[in-house]
Amino acid sequence: AILNSVQNPATVSAQNLNTANGFWVSRLYPTFTGFSESEKGVLRNIASQCVGQGGEGVYIARALLAEITFDFPTYNDACIPAAQIAPRAGETVQNPQKTAGLAVAPNPANGEIRVSLPESKEATTVQVSDLFGKVMLTHNLPNGLNEARIDITALPPGIYFVQSTGSRQTIKLVVAR
Repeated sequence: AILNSVQNPATVSAQNLNTANGFWVSRLYPTFTGFSESEKGVLRNIASQCVGQGGEGVYIARALLAEITFDFPTYNDACIPAAQIAPRAGETVQNPQKTAGLAVAPNPANGEIRVSLPESKEATTVQVSDLFGKVMLTHNLPNGLNEARIDITALPPGIYFVQSTGSRQTIKLVVAR
């Protein structure tokens, strides 16, 4: 099996990230011929976990499975509190939790993402970049707005990064079709 070795991972999240990254890196080798059924089983196990508990490795496992199987199941991420997901335009949320940072939902995504930004009185630009740092999409928000809905249908499946001029955070976005 192609797995990174971890000295006693502190959490399931750390173990998932370590394992998924090991698979992701292995597929970059010129001698890579595909994953074994056992390795696909490990990826399926990680991908089936809720992101709120399984962590970032869940997104990587889902993206790898989508890439190698061309299967795009709907995953249950019900463990993520609704307050952490940006509401659609026109929706209201009772007593929303205020977060200081950048948020992107859904993730993985296939059509449209909702980006929530820290409150700002200045115009903000949201950029979606590929793994090499090339800006693939740019969305400008006028003064005072801190939410955007961005169409990502033009992006091919893969891993991208979302960032804004108003936040020092970068969030990894998985686009799966």
